[in-house]
Amino acid sequence: MLKLMLTVGWISIMTIGAFAQKGLSDAETRALNELSGEMSDCSVYFLITATCLEGNPEPSTPQLIKTLKEQANKILQLAVTTGRMVGVTDEGIGARMRLTRDDMMKSLNNNCTNIAVLLEKYVNFCPQLAQNADPRLLELMQGKKCTGSYKC
Repeated sequence: MLKLMLTVGWISIMTIGAFAQKGLSDAETRALNELSGEMSDCSVYFLITATCLEGNPEPSTPQLIKTLKEQANKILQLAVTTGRMVGVTDEGIGARMRLTRDDMMKSLNNNCTNIAVLLEKYVNFCPQLAQNADPRLLELMQGKKCTGSYKC
């Protein structure tokens, strides 16, 4: 019985996703795919920042790490939901995140003392995106990829 319920649930999810994709223009599909990618980038940014803070003796550090991890999870869920609207699979999100993590760590020279490299690009953008993605989606729909607080 459980297997039947899971199968029916999976078919329902896949059908809804297929219908959602059909109503989107190419521009909407590109914008949502880009938005999903930026959201997954921010999730990785939050996690790397949290990891780099571990062991810091400041009394506020444990709460900051907890907040960063919560932000990472929240925006990852948004990335998955947004990506699914245009056909991005969980495996696709995972691959994006691994590639992003590798690129970010390379930019840090695998050393958290260089965290300012990531902060410069993401410290304003990611919290804004996590709070309200609508303005960013509008920018992307207008073809404005490297504008506002997002630095390419």
